Amino acid sequence: MQGYQARVAALLVETELELRQRLRSAANLDGIEAAAKGVADGFARRLVEDLLAGADEVVAKSLPRSWRVVGFRTRNLLSTVGRCASRAGCTATTKAGLACRSMRS
Repeated sequence: MQGYQARVAALLVETELELRQRLRSAANLDGIEAAAKGVADGFARRLVEDLLAGADEVVAKSLPRSWRVVGFRTRNLLSTVGRCASRAGCTATTKAGLACRSMRS
């Protein structure tokens, strides 16, 4: 849990710096609103991608030892804050049965 909290804290610091940078170039209230919305949407997308990556780590640890990663596919989730990219790691048993799990790109 502490590792996840550290990632979220680092993401929040990066987001604050990005917002400050964008606000410097905002000329009016519309510019301020656009900067805030863009940065907030980016934060939400990255947070969702981190959550998906964390879920993938949990799934990966629970897979049987006989399963192995045979490839990855990029998946896109469309949301109200934009496209969230994730990777699907396809795992296979030694008997060649397939199952896919998401993994952060």
